[in-house]
Amino acid sequence: MSKKLVGKLVEFKLPKFFVYGICTHSEGTQGEIVRMLKGVHHAQNKETGSTLCSGEHFTTIRFPLRYTHKEPEIQVVSDCNLSKADLIRPIFRSLGIAPAGEKPNGWWIVDGNDEKWVEALTIEMASYPDDGLHNLLAIQELYENDLFPESIELLSRGPLSFDPTKM
Repeated sequence: MSKKLVGKLVEFKLPKFFVYGICTHSEGTQGEIVRMLKGVHHAQNKETGSTLCSGEHFTTIRFPLRYTHKEPEIQVVSDCNLSKADLIRPIFRSLGIAPAGEKPNGWWIVDGNDEKWVEALTIEMASYPDDGLHNLLAIQELYENDLFPESIELLSRGPLSFDPTKM
């Protein structure tokens, strides 16, 4: 079933609003990769699937869509034609672990099954989405706090090789 979800437009009904995403990859036990679309909707969006499919990118997440797509909060809305960019598997970043009250001393760059440790993100790496399996509340927090990959709040959690205020 998971491969059948690739190319589907998915509606996420969150406690305060609706958001939409397109499933671009199936990663087995690591969940599906979903390109989340910019914008929140305070009611179900009645636009055609093709209009929503061409929506602006907000962030990319991993989500256990194969296990949750039949839940009432998650609805497969329509098919989307994936672009060439959608077919490229995204590279993710993951913040290193640090003791309480301390800033981590680096990041993991996760490219498929390959992981590489870096002591600071470059400008290019700043656009990589955060790794990890999201749930509905985590998705809501991303939208409520405007937490896209290059947001100052997310970038300031770990070391950078550039000044994020000058991006």
